[in-house]
Amino acid sequence: MPNLRGSLRIVLAVVLLVVIGLTMYQIGVSVWANHQYNSACEALERYDFDQASSYLDRYLSLRPNNPDVRFLAAQVARRRGNFDEALRLLTRARS
Repeated sequence: MPNLRGSLRIVLAVVLLVVIGLTMYQIGVSVWANHQYNSACEALERYDFDQASSYLDRYLSLRPNNPDVRFLAAQVARRRGNFDEALRLLTRARS
């Protein structure tokens, strides 16, 4: 019996480490995505549409299903004069 308990403890420890690792990964991705969004907002305050577009592209690579940010990216693309990209982003934001 002692050997079974030791094995069970090892399995539980490994499972716990995996859960902690996955949780930390999700937190890291969320923090990075929020940083990209906040940086895009700061660039928009400076009317730096190229930099804002870059930050929004990075955000959307992490959170592609956020229609509000996709709409914002479409507005930025329009302000940059990239109307095809703006239309693509608007179409995707609606669906």
